[in-house]
Amino acid sequence: QGLYLCDPANPRLEPAVVLEDASVYDAKWTPDGEWVIFTADPGEVLNIYAYRVDTGETRQLTNVAYGAFEGAVSPDGLRLAFIEFQDQRFDLKEILLDLEAAPRALLSAANPPEPGAFIDTVGVARLDGAYRTLEFLKPRMIYPTAYYEAVSSGKGGRKLGFGAGLAVQGTDPLARWAYWAEGFYQGERPWGELGLSTATNILRPQIRVFRRPDQLLAQVGSGSTADTTRVIRDERGAEFSVRLPITLQDNIHRSTAQFALFANFQENRLLGEGNEVLREWSQNLAITPVVSLRWGLQSALRDLVWSRGVTFQSATEFEFVPDRFGGQGTASYNEIGVYLPFLSRINNGLKLELASLSQSRGFVYNTDFFMPRGHEDRAPGRGTFIRFGAETVQPFYFPDNGFIILPAFFRAIYGYGFAERLVRADDTSVTLTSVGGGLGIQFNLLHVLEFDLRFGRAYRTGSSPDLGWTTVYR
Repeated sequence: QGLYLCDPANPRLEPAVVLEDASVYDAKWTPDGEWVIFTADPGEVLNIYAYRVDTGETRQLTNVAYGAFEGAVSPDGLRLAFIEFQDQRFDLKEILLDLEAAPRALLSAANPPEPGAFIDTVGVARLDGAYRTLEFLKPRMIYPTAYYEAVSSGKGGRKLGFGAGLAVQGTDPLARWAYWAEGFYQGERPWGELGLSTATNILRPQIRVFRRPDQLLAQVGSGSTADTTRVIRDERGAEFSVRLPITLQDNIHRSTAQFALFANFQENRLLGEGNEVLREWSQNLAITPVVSLRWGLQSALRDLVWSRGVTFQSATEFEFVPDRFGGQGTASYNEIGVYLPFLSRINNGLKLELASLSQSRGFVYNTDFFMPRGHEDRAPGRGTFIRFGAETVQPFYFPDNGFIILPAFFRAIYGYGFAERLVRADDTSVTLTSVGGGLGIQFNLLHVLEFDLRFGRAYRTGSSPDLGWTTVYR
């Protein structure tokens, strides 16, 4: 029950702070390596202390009523951040820090345990020299991947179906650098991606190179012989992006913001049945700013979706290509969602949604995600479209009661209902509507793979040749 230090040249734990009737819970070095910041609970209240390595003195940094823990000193050594438990919640606090002026701690010391005895410790090892990222970049995960591309579609053409592959991820312990790679086989072809990101800069730069498939509706041919059909878009290229994530609040409620900018150069071609080339390679350079905001989101342990809060996201793609690259286009997608807590006592989730899509030419985006359920075979084309929607999710049964230790188990069985309507902004007579619902199942496989499957029926109305009931999967 104490704090132990380890010299890299001598791999033995040496007692630094050994407490009587108290425990040490976490520990970190200060940036200058002269102090160890740790949490202990003498008097049954967690507080944060500092241990000076060269003199052995201990100082108390916090004195709270209910608990303070996970202390961390800023790089300049002037501030201390920690988590404080207060009034049935956890708050992130920050205070000015003067280690030399902090009061000496009066801790009840105990004798160190005998060699070979079991001890409850927090061990902290100081690195010998500067932190070297390359020494810690070995892969941390190697895992299989699986894909299945399907939409509620009766449209003919090419579909991707099942795919499988292998992926690897790695990062150093401080998450300064991260990388990933994946190779998979789908639609009778191999695909893959490589990526690298860093957190050494506040803007979180990232670069990736890829060749991936995308199943979408596209117009093949020209003039009166043009046909809108499902095809595979073969995409290859490179992307550079920067992100600025901001956490405004992460307590009972969660409020975050993220600003990102993507620069993407890629080549595209369209493939049909038997990988027949329907349209040869065209090149595209695009800049896409993205804004994502989440405000006041809250959920209980058994809520399947957020029970309250507001979300907003906006993405606009600007294509910069000479005429020989296949034409220019601009597309913008905006969405706001409001989660209402009217039936939160029975874990019901209710979301109202308003979204818009504008395209200067058709097929800039894969619009399957935007169409009302059951209408995925309609391509909105160029123009501005607005979608209104409402969805409710109600859990019925939670099979896992916490005592199931199996490689696969069901987490929740639930029902859902939805109503969606799409309107063309400049011609309100062009409408697509779907109303319906179904059942959903959430289950875990190998305790790390999470699945959420939905099966339902939608009744379609509007200015579409395909109306009435249809099966939906999302």
